[in-house]
Amino acid sequence: AFGTTLKVADVYFLIDTTGSMSSAIQNVATSLAGTIVPALRSTIPDVQMGVGHFNDMPYGDYGDTADMPYWHNVSITLDDSSVQTALNALWESPFWGSGWDTPESHVTALYLTATGTSFYDCSASIPPQSCPAHPDEIGPRRGYPCFRPDALPIVVIVTDAPWHNGPTGEYLYDCSSINYANAVTELNGIGGRMLGVFVDNYGTEGLPAMQQAAIDTGAVDAMGGALIEEAVSGAVSTGIVDMIATLATATPQDVN
Repeated sequence: AFGTTLKVADVYFLIDTTGSMSSAIQNVATSLAGTIVPALRSTIPDVQMGVGHFNDMPYGDYGDTADMPYWHNVSITLDDSSVQTALNALWESPFWGSGWDTPESHVTALYLTATGTSFYDCSASIPPQSCPAHPDEIGPRRGYPCFRPDALPIVVIVTDAPWHNGPTGEYLYDCSSINYANAVTELNGIGGRMLGVFVDNYGTEGLPAMQQAAIDTGAVDAMGGALIEEAVSGAVSTGIVDMIATLATATPQDVN
C-alpha cells in the first residue's frame, strides 16, 4: 500500500569527514538535540538513528593511509546520546583521512551501507556486519546500520565533493569494480532512500551526482524533484530537517 504519511523510519547520517567538512559536521552535531531530533520526532512517530562516515580509498593518489571508504559508527538505535557522541567525535577528531584527490568514496560507502558486506579492495579493510537478532521483529535487520525490517531506511549524505565511480562513470577507481549502479540496486533492494545536503565549499561539481542518486532511490518531492539541498556549512541541519519532512509527508511511500 502507498501512503504519504511516514510512520516508521531509520535515519542514517553518512558524512564526508575529509578536512574541508569540519564546520558542516559541527553544525549537524551541535544541532542534533535541539533541532534535528525534535523535528524528526514531530514528523515521524517512530524514528531511530545511526551514524557512519567516509573519506576515500587508502590507495595510490585517492587518499592517504588514514583514509577509509566507509566507517560505521553507530547502528540504528533509539539512544540519541550515542548518536550525539558519534557526531561529536566526527568533528572533534583529527584522525580521519584527507581524501587526497578531489572526489570521494560516496558510491562505496552507499553500497556498504546497503549491503553490510566486507570490503578489501584498494587496501581498505572493512569487515562484514553481523546484525543482532531481534525475535520480536518481523524479519532480520538489514545493511551495515542494521535497519529495522519495518522501517524506511533513509540515508542522509552530507558532503562537498564529487563522486568516484559516479552516475556518469566519472572519476573511476582502478582498484575496485563496485559502481554506481551496484549501489543504487542494493539501496533499492532494501527500500532505502538517499537524500542529502551538498555543502558549497568549493563549487558544485558533486551536486549532479547527489541529485541523480536521490532520484534513483525515490528520495523526491511531490513533483519528482531530488531531495538534495545546497547549503553553507552553518545551515546543514536545517536542510536535513526540511528534506526528511518532505519525504515523510509529501512523497508517496510504499509502507508495506
